Amino acid sequence: MKILHTSDWHLGHTLYNYDRTAEQQAFLRQLTRIVTEEQPDAMVVSGDIYHYSSPAAATQKMYTDAMLNIHQACPGMAIVVTAGNHDSSSKLEIDSSLWQHFGLNVVGNIERTAEEVNLYKHIIEINNEKKTIGYVIAVPHVYPQNFPLLDTETPRDQRQARFFQALLDEVKKRNTAQLPVVLMAHLSIEGSDRSGHDESIGGIEYVPLSAMGEGYDYLALGHIHTYKREQLDARGIYVYPGCLEGRGFDECGIHGFCLLEVDVAHHKIQDTFVPFASRRLWEASVDVSVCASGVDILDAIKETLQEMQVQTADLVKVCLTGSLPVGVEVDTDLLAMQLSQIYFYAKVVDHTVPEIDYAAYMYDASLKGEFVRLVQAQTDLSDEEKAKIIQTGILALAGEAFI
Repeated sequence: MKILHTSDWHLGHTLYNYDRTAEQQAFLRQLTRIVTEEQPDAMVVSGDIYHYSSPAAATQKMYTDAMLNIHQACPGMAIVVTAGNHDSSSKLEIDSSLWQHFGLNVVGNIERTAEEVNLYKHIIEINNEKKTIGYVIAVPHVYPQNFPLLDTETPRDQRQARFFQALLDEVKKRNTAQLPVVLMAHLSIEGSDRSGHDESIGGIEYVPLSAMGEGYDYLALGHIHTYKREQLDARGIYVYPGCLEGRGFDECGIHGFCLLEVDVAHHKIQDTFVPFASRRLWEASVDVSVCASGVDILDAIKETLQEMQVQTADLVKVCLTGSLPVGVEVDTDLLAMQLSQIYFYAKVVDHTVPEIDYAAYMYDASLKGEFVRLVQAQTDLSDEEKAKIIQTGILALAGEAFI
């Protein structure tokens, strides 16, 4: 069974007030092209389709158009979409009955009544020419404490593990041919990298791997925005494909999706991470201690970015470090503007410290010397604060503007 696994699209996301619609449309077109070429049996999208729970109409249309195009690219492919913590589970499911006519299964929430929980909603058979070739168990984002009660004996803190195992047990009853089983979830396995995660939306409760139950071959995860692959057992793996586009400079690096073949007969999974993002985000640290002017600083930045092989279509954040003579002014706005003429987006932050020869002012009888000694005597200031104050004061006493 061939599977394309992706997650965390965050459609509608903006970066520093920059509308990323064009990028998002580009990666959806590219995804359609890959589906056309690979013809998978299933595509699973493990949550966070949208960045906002109430996406704009244009964003919803972008998603709808893309899903129709992807279906047309491979009509026999099953598509399974689950809600993430950024999605509105009810809104995502509004057209779920209609979507089923296009091979798209949407699971936004856990369906329950006073009498029972509908486990069957989460179990999707994957068929190829009317023959079942595997199973996908689709579980949306649910807070651990909100998983349903399946029996009166399970403590509240064990309901999540009980729910996953109940689904796996139900599939085991059907799966007499021991076909591949994929389990989807939008959560954070213990030890996951939380970089870039917005904890104000849905939190980031860590879940032990043991809580995911036993009886599946591939754990298709979403929620964490960096690629991660770990072994489950002798044959199974779990994967976070990460988001398709970095959402900020805390999500630098390569982003993409996973393509895999699950062969239970030979107890083998062949998986490949496919780099995908149309624009890459970079964060560069540049030591400018040897620079004597703003021109030198710009040259040092350019040299570093060229060595890193940053492309003109990319977004870059530059952090200036090191020490500079008092007379060398760092204009971050000007530097960012100059770099934006080369790269798609540039941001510059100044972490340099002034290079001050305090010994030269020890016995200086001038106003500068008196000022330096006065600031140095302050006990409630850090060395960095003292250096910045002295730098500003020296420039002011010299009649220079320093902002």
